[in-house]
Formats: sequence, C-alpha cells, structure tokens
Amino acid sequence: MPPDPSDARGDRARAGGDGPLADTVLVSNRGPLSFRMVDDRPVPVASGGGLAGSLHPLIEGTGATWVASSLGEADREAAAQGLMTAPGLRIELVEPDPHVYNLAYNVVSNATLWFCHHHLFDAARRPRTDRRWMEAWDAYRTFNSLMAERVAEVAPDHGRVLVQDYHLALMAPTLHRLRPDLRSAHFSHTPFADPSALRMLPSAVGDELLTGLAHFGACGFHSQRWAAAFAGGLVSAGIDHFFHGDQAGNDKLVLALLYWAIFIFVDLSAAALGMALEKRAPWSDTPWIPVQRFGYRQLMYYVVVKAVVTAVRGPRVGWGKLERRATAAVGARG
Repeated sequence: MPPDPSDARGDRARAGGDGPLADTVLVSNRGPLSFRMVDDRPVPVASGGGLAGSLHPLIEGTGATWVASSLGEADREAAAQGLMTAPGLRIELVEPDPHVYNLAYNVVSNATLWFCHHHLFDAARRPRTDRRWMEAWDAYRTFNSLMAERVAEVAPDHGRVLVQDYHLALMAPTLHRLRPDLRSAHFSHTPFADPSALRMLPSAVGDELLTGLAHFGACGFHSQRWAAAFAGGLVSAGIDHFFHGDQAGNDKLVLALLYWAIFIFVDLSAAALGMALEKRAPWSDTPWIPVQRFGYRQLMYYVVVKAVVTAVRGPRVGWGKLERRATAAVGARG
C-alpha cells in the first residue's frame, strides 16, 4: 500500500527538530543562510536584507521550517552538500527558473511594488505597465505559486504558515487550494499603498494583489495607517475585507446564487398560493415578483421620503386632493 502523503509531510516537518514552533512554516524570499563560491566551494556569508537577519535568531532552535528561494549557484551547491542547515531549523529552498525569478524579483517586486507601497513613483513616467511588464507580472504569479507548492509539500497537517513581505502577496490562493487545512498569515514589512497609489497599477493587477492578500487568514502591518490603507484598497476595489481564504472562491459564489434561487422559488410559491386562493388573481403579474425585489423597496423609500417632505411643508391632505369651492355651474335648460 502506498504511503500516506500526510505521513511524509509530518516526517519532513519533524526533521527540523521538536520545539514550540514545530507546526510552523516561515516563508520569505531570502532565507536565513547565504553562501558565495570561493575556490569552487560554497562558503557561508551574512544573509543580506534585514528581514532574514532579524528573524533567524528568533526562529533557530524552535523546530520550525523555513521556506525560501535559492539566490544563486552558491546556495544551490550548499543545499546539495547538506550545508543549508541550522540547529533546530529545517530550511527548504525553492529553485525557480532564473528568468522567472529575475522578472518577479527585480521588475515587479523591487521596481514596481516597492515604489508603489512607498508612494515614490515618478508619476509622469512610472509605472510603465506595457506588454513586457505584464509578462513580468505573470512571472511574479508563477514564482508565488512555486513557493506555495513547496509549502504545501512540507507543512505539517493543520500547521501555521507565516508569509513575509510584498514579494509573496499572491501565495495564498494556491496554498489554500492545495492545503485547505493550513492556517496562514501575511506580514508586510513595508508601508502599504493608499488606494490612489494602487490605482496607478492596471486595475486587474491591483485587484489580484488585494484579493491574493485577502485570501490569507490574517494580514499584519507595522502601523494602523498601513492597515487602513489595505482595508481602503479592498473597499475601493469592491472586495469584502472581512472574507479570508476559507470563505473565498467560485464555490462560495455558486452557493450564494443557489441561496438566492431558493429564496426566489419560495417567494414565487407563496405568491402562487395566494393567487390560487383568489378567484380573479392576476396570474400575468407573476413574472414581476422577482423583478420587484430589485426595485420595490427603492420605490417605497421614495414614497416615504416624499411623504415626510410633504408633511414638513404643511399640507394636511395628500397628493391629488380635490379643491372644494362650494360653487356649481348650472346649465341652461333647452
């Protein structure tokens, strides 16, 4: 009998050692360890970037798993020689195609999203989202999917996934499609663009970025202002900022339409019963019943508002009143 995939996930997760975060997977673009080639062999060097350097001492020894991308030949060689290890920490590297990584990291993440979130675009000239840039956005989406697929392979059952920064904003849809049992959160280590700045990106790109983040179980920011900017972007794009990954997807839309159809069926059934009890019922008006659900309430609002305005203005009698003058015209008799 073939092995249970969940057992393999558990074995891989436990390889980092037992600890308080053994059920946790940390995900970032840059990993905790970096290498460079010296005399044709990988030599450890300080990890670049503040995120990895800050989180490494906090995570080491906890039994957690850290998923990151390999940044070059030295990292790949170090992983092949078994050097990509740390006490009480399992490190998993993703090896994207170099061209895909270059587009995702340099063109989208660093040259576009970083400037967008910091409101530093030279608006008269940037961003330039032409056909080649859209190809880079496809690469960014591919890179996020690769990272999500690796997390889905190594995460323990019902584990926690902590995704870091704007490089990985689109991971959640793929991750929760592959592993709906996981709990996820995303933390942004930069500001978050106001809706006006996000609108400088193509509408489809901005909506995909916001929706991707909204699929996470939670999103964290360094300040309330940046959290408010994210929520404002969701509202501006017409995305409900209260839904998360377990509530998103086409299946939920189909379910909502099903509920609406059941409601209309019950409405029509009640109307048909009422008409059956009335001998001179206007059966021809039945098709208007679903339509009035979209307009009848608004019509009643108009009637109520007009009635209040009329009452405030003073006339005691309603619309269409007859004026009585106590006069009469008598015609001549022939």
